[in-house]
Amino acid sequence: MTDDDGVIQDPQFCTIAREEYFDLCPDKEQIFIDIARNQLGCGEEDIRRITPLSSKYSSFLLEHPVNEESCMTPRVTILWVVCKAWEYYKDRGSKIDPAFKQAWEDVQKMCAQEGLDV
Repeated sequence: MTDDDGVIQDPQFCTIAREEYFDLCPDKEQIFIDIARNQLGCGEEDIRRITPLSSKYSSFLLEHPVNEESCMTPRVTILWVVCKAWEYYKDRGSKIDPAFKQAWEDVQKMCAQEGLDV
């Protein structure tokens, strides 16, 4: 369905186009790093810590559940989300957007258990 200017109006179109774009990139880990850097605001030091996404630091983050302190530290929370999304992508075969969505839902639930909202 298009508007008078020929622009596609189906809200699913952008989601499908984005996933197709991701499928074209040969280095999937780089997509996660780009999202962390360009959309989530991670700095270069944080990127170095979590890469590769199977690094000891990434594993350490995931082995330690999000707690009150990390819920109050957005930087740590965001890094946890990136690493967890990668885990969902690699281990469960999730698409990239659903992997990030699930990771955010996980961190929101864990912080809610601490009485905090992220």
